[in-house]
Amino acid sequence: MPSHLCLVCRAIPYDFWSKVHDQKEYSQQACVPLQSLECMRGEAADGCQLCEILFESTNEVQDQDSCIYLQRSHSAPHHIFTLKIGMNGDPISQAFFYRVPLWWCELFVSLQKQKHTPMERNLPVEIHEHVDNIRTMRSWLNRCLHKHLNCSSLQKDFLPTRLLDMQAFKTEQDIQLVDSQDVKIPGDAEYLTLSHCWGPPAKHSVKTEGRNLKARMTRISINDLSNTFRDAVRITRELGHRYLWIDSLCIIQDDKEDWAREAALMADVYGNATCTLAALSSEDGTKGCNIISDIQRSTCCSFLDLEVEFDRYSRLRIFQDEPANWVTEYGETPDQESEEKSPLRFRAWTLQESALSRRIVYFAKTQLLWQCREFKATAQLPWVEKRLEGESNLTPWPLDAYMTPGGPVSHSERWYRLVEDYSLRTLTYATDKLPALSGLAKGYVGGGQYGAGIWGAHFPGALLWQTTDEHACRHPPEDYIAPSWSWASTSGRVSYDSQRLKPFEQRFEGLSAELGIPYADFGFLKVDRIDVSPKYDDVYGAITSASLIMSGAQTICVDCPTSNKGAKTSVCCFTISAGSH
Repeated sequence: MPSHLCLVCRAIPYDFWSKVHDQKEYSQQACVPLQSLECMRGEAADGCQLCEILFESTNEVQDQDSCIYLQRSHSAPHHIFTLKIGMNGDPISQAFFYRVPLWWCELFVSLQKQKHTPMERNLPVEIHEHVDNIRTMRSWLNRCLHKHLNCSSLQKDFLPTRLLDMQAFKTEQDIQLVDSQDVKIPGDAEYLTLSHCWGPPAKHSVKTEGRNLKARMTRISINDLSNTFRDAVRITRELGHRYLWIDSLCIIQDDKEDWAREAALMADVYGNATCTLAALSSEDGTKGCNIISDIQRSTCCSFLDLEVEFDRYSRLRIFQDEPANWVTEYGETPDQESEEKSPLRFRAWTLQESALSRRIVYFAKTQLLWQCREFKATAQLPWVEKRLEGESNLTPWPLDAYMTPGGPVSHSERWYRLVEDYSLRTLTYATDKLPALSGLAKGYVGGGQYGAGIWGAHFPGALLWQTTDEHACRHPPEDYIAPSWSWASTSGRVSYDSQRLKPFEQRFEGLSAELGIPYADFGFLKVDRIDVSPKYDDVYGAITSASLIMSGAQTICVDCPTSNKGAKTSVCCFTISAGSH
């Protein structure tokens, strides 16, 4: 489609877009007449992008002859400014626009190869030159690497045992599995990681096993890779990086010792990667990473980039509809629609992959998403830095959100939230339940002794988990995963809501005791000993047995208020059997 504005849209005065009208008290003063809907339809067909957006916003209007006008309006959240589209003095629809910040324009332009020719005022940005997803990713990476101190703090020189070399064959597309020690890769070399869904066994991607290890370290044909792996290879190269880590290719899958050893390194593998590529919308390797170079075609909400001042970097982005925020695109809520839209979000292994990574590009169903420790953004609004209010605890934020001490959230509450999120997710192999969490457990500071998914510092309250899934069941004895007192011993969703009850006096003042179970003081109960036997050398991974010895009163009575003011009734809440379990 030709990139131009019609004469009417070009004639919109500069003052209409002035920042003065960004203030709510002045926004209604800016109003400009345009043309009839019939004329607007014709200009849209001839390629005027602004007419197209405005016409699509009024597609249910019957009167085609009356003049359309634009009026500025104001929406407070996150610098969204609305355009009222009206007829005969009455608003009939609206469109949305954002001011593109100067720093993003400068960063984006500095990273692209283009002829530096003057741009006319009010000339639309050409789609193929300015909204390419690869350049968007480069811009995110560049700003994060050079401006975000939190994203680089405590990062160390680390290389995974094996990596995939993107430049092994220079002019050819094939890649090679290399031992990071044997080929003497510099310790400070940068690498990317891939987070992906394996899918059912029938759709498992190519993997490394003992029988083909030698061949993998000689050459891997690009044609042998799944669509997701091929896309990851291409993106890694286009981002200017040489090395990529993919679990199924860099870990010997049928070697239990190698698998256990590498699984124990996940905190370092993802925590020290330059960036993680996450195939969010792909349920298996056949779907690929959803990357389309033209961002207008890769999103479901059309927009127009518009230069509005003589300064070439002063830009607006005008949307037909309000663009979806990061949380919505990610698939926050645990329902069937979100699971179909973002299957990666519901895989157990990927919780620690996202939480441990410093920088992540998610390839969502309709657009790219960016996340680092300081910044979240979508490809449609790549400069929006605020974490949106209302995000639930299920939305993954980097490791600090779960682990950083201090703040209003208690040490145990951070772990409880993590466990609840983790329990929502699925595993191909139930025996991976603890290994798939081991990287996060290693990064958790101050919990004391760790065993079977529970921290010693959180006892005995940590034992008061409950399943909220009616289909939840214990794992069969032949697939030992965890002791019965651990949440990891069961499948299905787990809740720690019992530990969020307010103290007795606060929760039940003026209320009936039937509203819930009062908070209990655990001063009478203590854990004397925890014994855990790891299956391999990793105390955070799979285990073969565990036991817990506790001591305390066998019967506890709690006084509950009745409806009579001041009256109390003694109620026996629970009984504890002595011994170990």
